Amino acid sequence: MKQHMRQRISLLMLIFILLSGVISCASPERKSTLMSTNQTKTLYIAAGTKVYCVRETDGSFCWTHDFKEPVDQIYATSQNVFVQTTAPALYALASKDGLLQWRHPLTDLLPSQLFVQGDLVFIGAYPTGFMALTAHNGAPRWQTSVPITSNSIGFIGSEGDSIYGYSDGTIYALRADDGHIQWKKEQPYTLGEDLLLMNGNLLIPDINGEKVIELRASTGAVGATFPGNQVVSSQDFLFLSRTASQKRQTSQELYALHRSDQQELWKKTLNANEQIRFRKGMLGERYLYVVRIDRNMKTVLQAVDLKTGDNAWTWTPPSERPDIDPFSVYYSNEHLYISTHNSSVPYPENEKSLLQALDSQGGVRWKQALNERILRVVLPV
Repeated sequence: MKQHMRQRISLLMLIFILLSGVISCASPERKSTLMSTNQTKTLYIAAGTKVYCVRETDGSFCWTHDFKEPVDQIYATSQNVFVQTTAPALYALASKDGLLQWRHPLTDLLPSQLFVQGDLVFIGAYPTGFMALTAHNGAPRWQTSVPITSNSIGFIGSEGDSIYGYSDGTIYALRADDGHIQWKKEQPYTLGEDLLLMNGNLLIPDINGEKVIELRASTGAVGATFPGNQVVSSQDFLFLSRTASQKRQTSQELYALHRSDQQELWKKTLNANEQIRFRKGMLGERYLYVVRIDRNMKTVLQAVDLKTGDNAWTWTPPSERPDIDPFSVYYSNEHLYISTHNSSVPYPENEKSLLQALDSQGGVRWKQALNERILRVVLPV
């Protein structure tokens, strides 16, 4: 009897030990899965009437939100994805699951560069001018009327307590918390696609004047002026393109300047039948990524060495989707995200896109096909 009891006790102890081992092994597994889910990096795609959340690691979809109306602008943070549609309206989606948080109707559609700072969303809208909404619920915070006669209005960035915007070629500095205009520069610029705020200076491309104007962010005073129509900036260098005439032929030049003294670092002249396009999202740690377009509208992507201006490598799009759109090229964390389509085929095939992730040497990491034309590729800021 005693021996039988000892056997039962031994058996119970063995079961307890085994169960303890299972529990102690299972808990870290659950924790690891949860952490990897929370740490998954994502990018957001505006395409047609939809916004897609895509995992950076493999291109798989996290979620999709269909607005049933064309998407016009998109801006992403770690908490929300803000979307302007042609309805017109501004929406806020939760970044983690794409659920609608709020909707704010707009009186008229103007393609406006959105900007978010803290708990404020800044947007330009006709006939209001500049306006700010509370990011977490969409409640209006302030409105500042400015003249609007064309379809060019939006925000550039922020520094300190100021937010910087533009409308009809005029540059504005506004107080972020109430919209009070601190200064404005009324020169009639014909603005390029990317206006930059860097190191206390605004860089304003004037595409008709073939120059880039530097404005002091604190006062609006004009600083240096550079020949060019496109510009991106790192901490130490400016990278610009300009039109050059040689032997009765017009061509583009890509060149780099030291920010400190405007001394030229390098210069590269393109063939007369080629053009290049680049934007602020195409500047990496080692390369400036540019889209080269020949006279037949064939596109390739080139990685330009920041120190020398030499071509490090060239990437040619797949033949079924050969057209690169510079607005859907975005660099982040040693990887380049790029969208291609085929404009030479009939509808609806010409609306289909192929999103691809390239590594630092131009190798394709993954591909993701979409049935809509990709408008923008953005990462949370």
